[in-house]
Amino acid sequence: MIDDIRELNSYGILSGVNKDLAKNIFSYVFQKEEYKNTGYYFGKTFLGGEDIKEFDNRVKGAIHSIIKESEGLNTIAIVTHGNVHKSIFKNILNVNRKIEKIDDVSITTLDYNSDKFSIIEMKGIKLGEVID
Repeated sequence: MIDDIRELNSYGILSGVNKDLAKNIFSYVFQKEEYKNTGYYFGKTFLGGEDIKEFDNRVKGAIHSIIKESEGLNTIAIVTHGNVHKSIFKNILNVNRKIEKIDDVSITTLDYNSDKFSIIEMKGIKLGEVID
């Protein structure tokens, strides 16, 4: 397991708390304007969550480390979560569109050649609007 491709902590103080209980305990936080629009593409997480830029740097470093450690192999597989996928698309593959939907078991097949990635195939991923 490679710790740096773990999911983004976007829920912060709400992580691991039942949603109904969280709404009750932290209702004052939910009412704050700064927490109404959180998530990867908003560029901010909920109170106590991970910084998006630090997350992107962590993911990018992990992917480059995996590539370096896999030198000489023909095929590698990386299994991860949705926000990691978003980070890879945005910051490594330079896809300028949001991932609108990711199925529970989506597959993206990539080619890596001469320090460049290219997408061969995507299954279970729907791209949406262009990222500003």
